[in-house]
Amino acid sequence: MATVRHAHFEFFEANGFVAGDTRTMRLFLPVRAAGSYVQTAVAASASPFHASNENRQLRVTTLSIKSDDPNPNTNNLPTVRVKVESIGPDAPLIWYLNLSFIEP
Repeated sequence: MATVRHAHFEFFEANGFVAGDTRTMRLFLPVRAAGSYVQTAVAASASPFHASNENRQLRVTTLSIKSDDPNPNTNNLPTVRVKVESIGPDAPLIWYLNLSFIEP
């Protein structure tokens, strides 16, 4: 049976996340005592803070996961890289990134 874990992140953009702009988020995963992230699948979704008077839209354009580095002498942590694009037309100030990790 598969195990699914979720992570939720909230971001604030002081100048707004203007349509056409992108943000690349690099999220470092905790090192686990047993096993690595080699057989882990990851899914991501991005959403703006809901405002009834604005039309704000985001989309995930790129998603990748790098598993543990097999060399114990390096400091490379498992990393998820997510690229999010604002497709507007209005710019959100607050937006969310949700990740799901699916493991066998």
